[in-house]
This record gives sequence, C-alpha cells and structure tokens, in this order.
Amino acid sequence: MVMTSSLSGGLEDIAIVVGVLLYVAIVTFVTFRNFMTRYLTAEPNEWMLVIDNGVQKKAAVGMAHFQQIGETVVKFPSKMHNVNFTAEQVTQEMQGVRLTGFASWTCYRVDDGPYRLYKTFDGMTEEGLQQGNATLQKLVESVLRHMISGCTIDEVMTNRHELRNKAREELLVLTKGWGVWIETVEISDVLIMSSQLFKQMQAEHRQKARLKSETITMKTELELEKKRRENQVSTTKAQELAETQRFKLTQEQSLLRDQQRFETEKKKHELELLKLEQSKKMEVERMLQQKFIQQKSMEEQQKIEQAQQLHQLTMEQEKKRRRTSIERAYFGASK
Repeated sequence: MVMTSSLSGGLEDIAIVVGVLLYVAIVTFVTFRNFMTRYLTAEPNEWMLVIDNGVQKKAAVGMAHFQQIGETVVKFPSKMHNVNFTAEQVTQEMQGVRLTGFASWTCYRVDDGPYRLYKTFDGMTEEGLQQGNATLQKLVESVLRHMISGCTIDEVMTNRHELRNKAREELLVLTKGWGVWIETVEISDVLIMSSQLFKQMQAEHRQKARLKSETITMKTELELEKKRRENQVSTTKAQELAETQRFKLTQEQSLLRDQQRFETEKKKHELELLKLEQSKKMEVERMLQQKFIQQKSMEEQQKIEQAQQLHQLTMEQEKKRRRTSIERAYFGASK
C-alpha cells in the first residue's frame, strides 16, 4: 500500500510538470506566431505604406516594419506603368491631325504621394489600375488636343519635343493630387488626316528641298569663283607687298644706320658738354671754397684784432685803476 501511494504521488508530480511545460510551450508558440504576423517586409520592387488613423506615417520601397496596434500596413508594386494614347484635333488651319504615343508614370515619392496613389487607384488593385490608366489616357489626350488646337501643322510636325515637354508639365500639375508622377510623354507618330493635304505638304517639302539644293549649288559655284578671283588678287598683292616690304626694309635699315650715327655723335657731344659742365662746376666750387677760406681768415683776423684791442683797453683801464689806487694811498698817507 505504501509503495502504491508513493508511485501515485510521483505520477501526479510528473503530470503537473508536463502540464506546466506544455502550457509554457503553447504560450511561447502563440507569442512567436503573433510576433511573426506583425513583423512585415516588402519586396525590393514593392511599396509598403504604414497608415495610422487615416494618415500615412511611413512609406518606402523594400521596407521592413513591426506593425503596432491600430496601424494598417498595405503593399503594392512599385513598377512603372505605360498608357497609350491617340489624340485627334484640328490645327489653326482647320486641318485634322492625329497624334499617337504613350505616357509613362509611377508613384509620386514626395510627402504622402504613395498614400494618395493608393486611395486614388482603389488600393492599386487590377481594376483600380485599369480605371486609373483609362482616366490618365483621357487626360493626356485632352491636354494634347488643347495644345494642337493652338498650333499650326508645321509646328505640330516639327516641334514634337516642345509639345511633349509642355504636355508633361501640364500633366504634372493636374495629377499632383492623385499621387502620380509623370516620367515622360512620348509622341511616336504624327498623322495628317487629309491625304491630299499630306501629298501637297510632301510636294512642297520636295520643292523646298530641290530649291535648297539648287541654291546651295549656285552659292557653291559663286563662292568658288569668288575664291579664285580672291586667290589671284591675293597672289598679286602678296608679290607686290613682298617687293614693297623689301624696299621698305632697305630704306628702314639705311635710316636706322643714319640714326645710329647721329645718336653716336649726339652722345659724344653730350659727353663733351658734360665734361665742360663738370669743369665749370669744379672751378666754381674751387673759387667758392677759396672765397670761403678768405672770408674765414678775415673773420679770424678781425676777431684777433678785436681781442687785441679789448686786451689793450683792459690793460689801460687796469693801469689807470692802479695809478688811481696809488695816488689815493699816497694822498692819504700825506694827510
């Protein structure tokens, strides 16, 4: 009995442990599965949009995001789309013209452009894309018809680049709110509806081409003849000019030699004058120096004479003073 109860108690403990482990495993599995369902990734050629309360929070191509509670995550391809168009309209000359081509568009990447595209094209479903492409096709054709109505046939035939650039600029303005970015508008063919007018234009073009060719030929002949005459004149002119240059060079060299001789004589004369001027200057300086010495000697002589006179006068005064002193002393002793 004791062994049986002990065995029963051990089995119960094992059952409890197994139950706890099974519960933990189930909770872990559910948590992991919930985590994996919330961790979302987009392909490298796929847009991912994170929307919260009707507002785009994040948008990128090939993005990975962990979805929070209340967020909506949508994905759609990021490829470029082409829309074929055919636009028929009359020009200023009231002649029918047909334009065919295609427009390439993709998602507008700035701000909330991806979310606007997603809303405009019904979640980018197949049906939404078809409807959006049809609307865009009508819009391109309308813009081109409006542009053709203000052009001449010649402008439509020759200014395709300007037409497609203006059409693209206008479409970018019109489709900005759709979340659409127009990459290019290409005009592949321009057809004049009137076959007679087309033949006339071809004939006119051929006549213009012929006239241009004949005009070029005539201009070429005239230019060649002019070049021949100019060449003859240039040759004669070059010969005469060479002879003139030789004569001029000879005269210039002769004149240059005369000028050199004149310059040499002039410099010699200037050197003689300079020597004479220096001699005069030295003589004047010598005379001024002698005069200065004589003046200084006279001044010294005058100073000596003045000193001698002053000394003599001082001696005489001293003698008078002594005589007066002696006389005073003598008369004082007599009294």
